[in-house]
Amino acid sequence: MFNTLDIDHFIKALSYADKKYIHYVHISAHGNADGFELTDGTFIDWKTFDEIAWPYLKNCCICFSSCDVAQGAAEVFKYHKTFCNAIVGPTRKITWGEGLVAFSAFYHRALTDHTSTASDVRVMNHIAGKGTFKLIESEARSTTYTLSD
Repeated sequence: MFNTLDIDHFIKALSYADKKYIHYVHISAHGNADGFELTDGTFIDWKTFDEIAWPYLKNCCICFSSCDVAQGAAEVFKYHKTFCNAIVGPTRKITWGEGLVAFSAFYHRALTDHTSTASDVRVMNHIAGKGTFKLIESEARSTTYTLSD
């Protein structure tokens, strides 16, 4: 886990995800349909996110616990169809507790080999309310696999 206080730490965390074959990257930040805000107040819009994150996240599922980001996050696929495998995020303002419980269930299920990301997001919506979380899949590559022993 990286605490991304500023853009330099954020880029370092993204490059780590690429080098270590991490399949899920979770970003917890303030957000809206136009992007998200780092701890230091730096706002990252979707075009800027593409510029600093491509190709680090091309094999990842990006999860946002950032209000409203699912209203605009699909924009990253305009720049690179393979920006990432999929994006999971809220479509509305969520409380910290809603995000905590929903993503706890999501990651618990994601670590098994008998669920899909789509079914895991459906469980999140059962927890937080219909339509709260959205799965945005890459047209080019939308599957994230977890291997277990």
